[in-house]
Amino acid sequence: IRKVLDEYWEAMQDLSQNPEDMSTRVSVRERAVALTNIVSSTYERFETLRKDFDQNIDVVANDINSSLRRLAEINGQIRRVEAGGGKANDLRDEFDLLTEKLSEMVNVKVIRKGNEMAVAIGGRTAVQGDTFKEMSIRRDAKVNEGFAQLYWEYLDEPVLIQTGKLKGLMELRDE
Repeated sequence: IRKVLDEYWEAMQDLSQNPEDMSTRVSVRERAVALTNIVSSTYERFETLRKDFDQNIDVVANDINSSLRRLAEINGQIRRVEAGGGKANDLRDEFDLLTEKLSEMVNVKVIRKGNEMAVAIGGRTAVQGDTFKEMSIRRDAKVNEGFAQLYWEYLDEPVLIQTGKLKGLMELRDE
């Protein structure tokens, strides 16, 4: 872009010094067309990147929902095993590994109360016992140019994303 822009300004200076010369006018027009084409092409490439980031946001959000679902299942299994007098160490290890993986994707806080574990994302409880709250992906042309926005289905409010892979993808897409 820089080279084409410099050529355009050079042609404009030539035109200011020689406004009656037809070849100078043609040169300005050609340089303006070239500048317009390269700016348009660059814009299209950025829009393609934004769409790719948006699709990646969908993938990560679905991964998060799957992880939340599995954490709730693990919680239920732990409760059943321990209610029967067994040890749920392997399940607790799986829970820990999954929350670690989840923390790479999004801001997560694990709350342990006795034998029960809860998971919060952005200050909202996402897993409590054997239930979980799912995030939904919405696209509205009036909000964020139709790109994905994440909402808590049960609250109908946006998910507060503060860290992790998801935050990074949203920043790359939006800025």
